[in-house]
Amino acid sequence: MMIRDWAIYRIAITGVLGALLFGCIGSTPTPASVITPSPEQMDKSLFTGIPCSAPCWQGLEVGESSESDVTSILPTLTFIDHKEIQIFQVSMPNYDFSASAPGVLIEANCINSNQICLTLAVIDDILTKIVVGFNYKITQDEVVKFLGEPDYIGFGNLGSERVMCEVYLVWMNSRLVLASRFEDLEQAEKYCYIVDEEGRAPSNLLILEARYLSEAELNAYLSSISSKFFEFTGAGPDK
Repeated sequence: MMIRDWAIYRIAITGVLGALLFGCIGSTPTPASVITPSPEQMDKSLFTGIPCSAPCWQGLEVGESSESDVTSILPTLTFIDHKEIQIFQVSMPNYDFSASAPGVLIEANCINSNQICLTLAVIDDILTKIVVGFNYKITQDEVVKFLGEPDYIGFGNLGSERVMCEVYLVWMNSRLVLASRFEDLEQAEKYCYIVDEEGRAPSNLLILEARYLSEAELNAYLSSISSKFFEFTGAGPDK
């Protein structure tokens, strides 16, 4: 079902959902889907540059696009399930992280699974964040071949009482972060902790999502006390 009446999707949920510093809002994406997606059910625009290259995504850009721009793009996306779009009224950090402000948070599942494939935050009528979950497998080596070497590699420790960490590849000029999350000790040791020890991740690291951020949020990633970043010097051996 394409979006005919934007108001239909507005689910009034009040309150603050929190400062969304790390990660996609909602469930953690996984690299594989129950049903193998067809080409039109996968968003590979980041790696093709069509219709635009990062920091632009599908004609939208953080800091430039409005809510109406977002709503005009949503019906054209073939990789999301339009019957499963959810829109929440929220209060979240604004574009420059100077204050919290009202806005909307948009989530959509993949068309071929219940995995969240898209998260958009629009605060004060300004697009502040785009998160695209990959419903196909792509490795660190492959993304570097498409996008060139990132400026930084890093990891974030997100868990206090249980294991939860992320590995990041960061392209500063395009305000792009590619990320993977791990929630068990074996995977954390294999990917997150090796970044801490060696400043590199295995070349076969699966990348799970792309995050298009504001400059303020990107700087918050780089300065977080729960994260550590290194200049990218290449991938480590496969694990």
